[in-house]
Amino acid sequence: MKQVLISKELYPLFLSIMQFLNRANITIRTAATTDEILKCHFEQHADLIILKIDQPGTPCETMIHIIRRSESLRGVSILACHDDRPALRERSEVSGANAAIALPANPSRLAAKVLQLLDVQPRRAYRVVMNMTADGLHNGKPFLCKTENVSTRGMLLSTAEALAPGNHISCSFYLPDGTRVVADGEVVRVIGQNSASPSNQYGIRFLTISPQSEAALDAFVQKQRKSASTDETQDALVA
Repeated sequence: MKQVLISKELYPLFLSIMQFLNRANITIRTAATTDEILKCHFEQHADLIILKIDQPGTPCETMIHIIRRSESLRGVSILACHDDRPALRERSEVSGANAAIALPANPSRLAAKVLQLLDVQPRRAYRVVMNMTADGLHNGKPFLCKTENVSTRGMLLSTAEALAPGNHISCSFYLPDGTRVVADGEVVRVIGQNSASPSNQYGIRFLTISPQSEAALDAFVQKQRKSASTDETQDALVA
């Protein structure tokens, strides 16, 4: 069962798109302010939060920052809705939400975005050596790391370098068919060392990825998911 926590102001809009969702396994809770949203999410973790960027209460950006910094709260997708005004659009896009959308929105497009944020992307084990830079670390110089798995939304990597939640990184690597993938991401999880390697493991969420790179990654994940067993890995070249 998927849990959706939504602004009371947006609740009628959400009901209007339910016919496009075609899913019965969604439960809905509402909250009038950002402070109520945070309280409800703390009491019962949501899979998706839908809010307005200018919603009453603590500024949305602050609330999202609190959620992203909490180990127990951060595992939620957030959709920031806004009236189609430049200032609100900019606030939504830099708020830390997974996605932003202007209102009024086409119901089918809004439903597709909700489904995208609710559904877990399939992950495929894929080992690759990459060049990466972390903002503010090592004077911006590249360092080596290895991915443990990858999806269109992020990756799990291991490296001997010290990273911390909130660090921004830029990465590029080649898929086996020669397609170059370029993305900017953020460290959202520190897992620590595993038994096979002294390196630390980090969960990376992609912040920006080109449509071409996202499509190539999605095609790779889907192909490998269908054609190979889950315990296989592949190697790729440094970008």
